[in-house]
This record gives sequence, C-alpha cells and structure tokens, in this order.
Amino acid sequence: MGRRAALSLSSPARPALLVEATGTAAAPSFQDVKIHAGGVSWYGDYLYVADTGHGLRVFGVASHNGRWWFNSSGSKQLYYWTSADGAHTYGWVGGGESISYWEDDTNPDLLWSLQETVGHRNVFAVTQATYGA
Repeated sequence: MGRRAALSLSSPARPALLVEATGTAAAPSFQDVKIHAGGVSWYGDYLYVADTGHGLRVFGVASHNGRWWFNSSGSKQLYYWTSADGAHTYGWVGGGESISYWEDDTNPDLLWSLQETVGHRNVFAVTQATYGA
C-alpha cells in the first residue's frame, strides 16, 4: 500500500497527515511519517514532499477508480469528486483528520479515517459502498 497523504480542501493551510501502511490486508494499520516538509507539489495521484535534509518523498493521495476522497473536519462532510460527475457530499464525523482507501479483493472496500478531538484519537473504517456506488 505504501505511503498515503490526507489533504483538507476546507483549510489548505492546515497540515497534511502523512502516513505509511504497517499492517496487512487482514490487519491493516498505519503510522505517522515524521517529516519536516520544506515544500510540496501535488500531481496526479501523488504528493511530492521535500523532506528537509533527507531528499524527496512521494505519497499517494486517497483516490480510487477516478474518485478523489476528502473529508472536512469543520463542516463534518465526506466528499468524493470525479471528473465526469463533480462533487458528491455525505454527512461525516467531526474531527476527521484523514481518509485512506483500502481495496480488498474478497471483502467490501473500506474507507479508513482518523478522528481527532480534544483528548481522543480514533481510527475507524467504514464500507466504501455506503458512500456512493
């Protein structure tokens, strides 16, 4: 699965959460990537990050089958966007900090997210089909 980035369209100045997969398909897990970003560039499905003092790192952005997935912490919304249909919006959790797509060949695909509120940090998954076809 590699490295993943979660970006917020509602607040572009907000830091992006950069994570890398540490688990397996049977027991998925993620960990934060400790990095000082000296600059970033987003092109296609990849976020290129200048890791100050350590070179260039490349992260995948949450997209799948032509859909770009985003969440907004402040407005409690989950969005996906396609070039053919534009944006689709669904109610979502408050404090949502990230979103990752987990494709599974034998079970329903999942959307993994991190919810971070004062004193709490919850990692959870929902069936992707709940939020669009």
